[in-house]
Amino acid sequence: MGANQSTIKSYDLSNKVVIITGSTDGIGKSLARIISSYNPKRLILPIRNREKGKKLIEYIQNSQDGKVECIELWDIDFANLRSVKTFANKFITEVGELHYLWNNAGVYSRAL
Repeated sequence: MGANQSTIKSYDLSNKVVIITGSTDGIGKSLARIISSYNPKRLILPIRNREKGKKLIEYIQNSQDGKVECIELWDIDFANLRSVKTFANKFITEVGELHYLWNNAGVYSRAL
């Protein structure tokens, strides 16, 4: 365990809502695993690929003996503005408050 991870352990996330974008691969995947171990009230993982999302939940549960209950997969395509608006409206309606947001999703731009 590194110094930064031991610092994070001092946080109580049991009543916090967390969103992590880009969580199906790389840094985001590791971050989702770590944050889920602090048992946030809700850990919302925006995903574009439901199969990768299911594999992510399986990966996290296997790393924590199946004790994770806070994870929610929400569909989104960040390249589609309508999808982003739908996600935002759903969040406002169903959740309302956000305590932590990690924007880790990859970005791209269209050629002009």
